[in-house]
Amino acid sequence: MSLVQGFSTSIYVGYETIQYLVYFFGFSLRKGLFGIMDSPISPKKSLILLQIYQGIIAFTVAIFYCFFTNQLNKFAMYLSIISVSIKIVGFFVTFIVYYRRWNDKIKVELIQTKKVE
Repeated sequence: MSLVQGFSTSIYVGYETIQYLVYFFGFSLRKGLFGIMDSPISPKKSLILLQIYQGIIAFTVAIFYCFFTNQLNKFAMYLSIISVSIKIVGFFVTFIVYYRRWNDKIKVELIQTKKVE
């Protein structure tokens, strides 16, 4: 495993990890579990900010990993396993978030139709 492959793998895994952590905890912990969905800034801006934060942190993690470890072969294998598990967890977190938003939308529509009647 070359240094470039280990570097790119660690960037990818760092990027994915930060993405799902931010999705899960939201931008601020006081906003609750899915705070990102209730963010006062627009969803487009929050996603752009999320991408910037992910890129910076993943790049930093990758640099530290590559320069402070000599075992790229073993660790890259572990990183790919971690990456797949993060993808699976991320799928479920995304599903829960969208289900929650969809459920809230239906509740609001039901309340509005009851008010009209």
